Amino acid sequence: MIDLYDRRFDEWEIYYLKSEGISPEKASLYDERFCADEIVHLKEEGIYAEEANSYDERFDGWEITYLKNAKVTPKEANLYDKRFSGWDIGSLKIRNISHEEANQYDERFDRWDIIYLKGANITP
Repeated sequence: MIDLYDRRFDEWEIYYLKSEGISPEKASLYDERFCADEIVHLKEEGIYAEEANSYDERFDGWEITYLKNAKVTPKEANLYDKRFSGWDIGSLKIRNISHEEANQYDERFDRWDIIYLKGANITP
């Protein structure tokens, strides 16, 4: 049984996946960027491999959950500059700051700067 799990998983991760009812076949459907903790978390949140894998590789399982809860689709998330993490994108989306607008701000400004500037009506 242990040899059926992908080699990326160590003994603890195999135990954890098995204890959470995630078969080797189901675990292997998730992209290699996801560790056992992330796979369990994604499954608990109802985010299955096909959907999780469709998000850009810059996003981990925790960020993908945040993006989904913020109603950010994989396609929409990919429209934000690579400088933005999943946490950044979710925070911007919740505050109605689109990718077009966020991407116009200079790279020296992070999500909090952009949120502050937008709130103060200071445009790029």
